[in-house]
Amino acid sequence: MFSPIDSLRADWMKRDQELAEHINRILKQQNLTGQISVIEQQKEILSHLYQNANSFSNVIILAGYAGIFGVWQITRGSLSKETMMWVALLTSCSIVLFVSFEVWKMISQALFLQRLNKILLSSIAEQDRVNAWKIACTDYGQKEGRIWIYFLVPTVLSGFSAGFILIHYFIVNLR
Repeated sequence: MFSPIDSLRADWMKRDQELAEHINRILKQQNLTGQISVIEQQKEILSHLYQNANSFSNVIILAGYAGIFGVWQITRGSLSKETMMWVALLTSCSIVLFVSFEVWKMISQALFLQRLNKILLSSIAEQDRVNAWKIACTDYGQKEGRIWIYFLVPTVLSGFSAGFILIHYFIVNLR
C-alpha cells in the first residue's frame, strides 16, 4: 500500500515523464516542420516546468496546513487558551504570508507575461527577440528569487512552530 508521500512521488515522476514526452513532441514537431521558433519551444517547456513544480508545491503545502488543522482538532480540548491563541496566531501568520506571496506572484506573473507578449509581438529580428526573452526571464527569475525568501522563511517558521506546538501537546497527552 502506498503512503501519501509515495503517491506524491509517483505523481511527480508521472509529471516529469509527461514533461519529457511533451518536450520530445515539441522537438519532433520542430524537426518535421521547421516552423516552431525557439521562443515558442522555450515558452512551452517553461510553462510545463512551472505547472508541474507549482502543482507539487501546492499539494505539499495544503497537506501541511491540513495536518496542522487535523492535529489541532484532536488536541484542542487539552490545550490552554494561551496555547490555542499561539497556535492560531502562528498558523494565521503562515497562511496570510503564503497567500500574500501567491497573490504577489500572480500579479508579477501577469506583468511578466505581458512583457513577454510585447517581446513576441515586436517586429525585431527573431534572434533579438530570443535575447530579449532570455533577459526578461532572467530578470523575472531574479526578482522572484529576491522576494521569495522574505516570504518563505517567516511562512515556514510560523507554520512549523504552530505544528511543533501541537505535536508537543499531542505527545504530552499520550501519557
